[in-house]
Amino acid sequence: KNLGAGGTLVSLDSDNADSDTLVYNGTNGSDAFTVGFASIFLNARVVVATTDVESYTLRGKGGDDTFTLQAQQGIAILVEGDEPSGSDTLNFAADNSGGDPVVIVELDSDLPNAPFLQTIEQDGYGIVTHTGIELVNMDIEGGDLYVAGTRGDDVITFTPLSGDSGVLTAQNI
Repeated sequence: KNLGAGGTLVSLDSDNADSDTLVYNGTNGSDAFTVGFASIFLNARVVVATTDVESYTLRGKGGDDTFTLQAQQGIAILVEGDEPSGSDTLNFAADNSGGDPVVIVELDSDLPNAPFLQTIEQDGYGIVTHTGIELVNMDIEGGDLYVAGTRGDDVITFTPLSGDSGVLTAQNI
């Protein structure tokens, strides 16, 4: 209580063998989430830093939300966009500190009761799962990008913009 905008909330867990999840709820307005090294920033709220937390759930709720994150070692991230549709954005940056990253995008995971739940995975890092996100921007820093379609018929299009960038679209997803 009364930490102030410059304060930091630290979540510690001494048992790193369990499965802890930190849930950070946005507001009904437009929010800007940023995930850095084991820390979550949301608008001008208190920073949340974590130790030995295995997963984050970021809930955008209403408004035009933006989620900016870098792949996290040992931390799975669930990003939940919400209303209104057509306006939530996920900005994903791969970590190239260990060389050129390999990133896999699955447009339809095979989890039960979760049709078209989309994932982004960098080898050796936690999986980023997202739902309710209409636009995903990715920076894989010179690495390789692999895209797996859905269980149905897909129309996936890549439009090059330069020698190392482009736009990937998938219809009806």
